[in-house]
Amino acid sequence: MSCDYRVMVGPDYIIGLNESQLGVAAPFWVKDMMLNTIGHRQTELALQMSTLFTADEAFHAGLVDKVVGTREECLDAAHAVVSGLASIPSEAVHMSKMRMRQPTLDKLVTRKAADIDYFISYIMEPGVQEPMGRYLQALKNKSKKKSK
Repeated sequence: MSCDYRVMVGPDYIIGLNESQLGVAAPFWVKDMMLNTIGHRQTELALQMSTLFTADEAFHAGLVDKVVGTREECLDAAHAVVSGLASIPSEAVHMSKMRMRQPTLDKLVTRKAADIDYFISYIMEPGVQEPMGRYLQALKNKSKKKSK
């Protein structure tokens, strides 16, 4: 979400934040990046419901800028955008980007220590540990089934 341009290969892949399924709320800085990318209501719903978007859904929500069919097309599209950006004076690109992103970055920097303390306390709560434990056990069971 902090990339200058986001290209996704579809339709076989998904993108999103599914932390709430594990009993974990996304940190404020992840929420803020998503909010800046897809807007308030889409972010609220996506975070609460652990939405994993298909490539087309991600494009329509604004989570990605372009959907392509192959890895090669993805690289070509990204290269085209980078080439375009390279033709613009870098200071103008940088200043434009920072004017959009500076408030979010400032908030992250000023709240870093408090966020770390909060996250450590939060993640150790039984109501968070229990669903996470079930999820890890499910992954372990899935891995055992594949190896048989």
